[in-house]
Amino acid sequence: MKLFYKSKKDIDDVLENSRSFQCPVCGKVKVLRLHGYRTGYINDKRVIRCWRLYCDRRGGGCGHTLSLRLCGALRGRSFSGKVLGLFIEALVMGYSVKSAWDYCAGASSLRTGYRTHHWLRHNESNIRNALYEFIDVRDMNTNTSSFIALLKLFKKTFKNYNIAAFQLEIQKDFAFP
Repeated sequence: MKLFYKSKKDIDDVLENSRSFQCPVCGKVKVLRLHGYRTGYINDKRVIRCWRLYCDRRGGGCGHTLSLRLCGALRGRSFSGKVLGLFIEALVMGYSVKSAWDYCAGASSLRTGYRTHHWLRHNESNIRNALYEFIDVRDMNTNTSSFIALLKLFKKTFKNYNIAAFQLEIQKDFAFP
């Protein structure tokens, strides 16, 4: 079962037929139940961040809760994948963290920009490992820092730093926070 979807219509289709899907944790069928949704803010707009399914223990399930999300939504972030893509693009162009955050018109504070930069640096190996499936990481430009080279390689793999395409293809959170 996929966790990321392109449109709300795709998620609605899954929610309507949730009983026919297999739980990805325990493998049982006919135990997934609708479990509501979670709301939050993305780019200063209140939105539904994810729709939830519960593997019902009464039906022999494991009790695990799954979250289905649109591919542009980032877990634990108050901005969209599009804003993160612009931020990464500005970093690759040589902008400072402050200038890069201003470039992407991040609705959050500058502190969020610095925390996002730290989060990207901290999860560099996760991004690199995920890219192994799509491209030979040895193609990285060794004349620049490994972090910037990795971000350039990400652009080469997923056109224009498309975080949504990454999450849709990998079916994991970007940088797996």
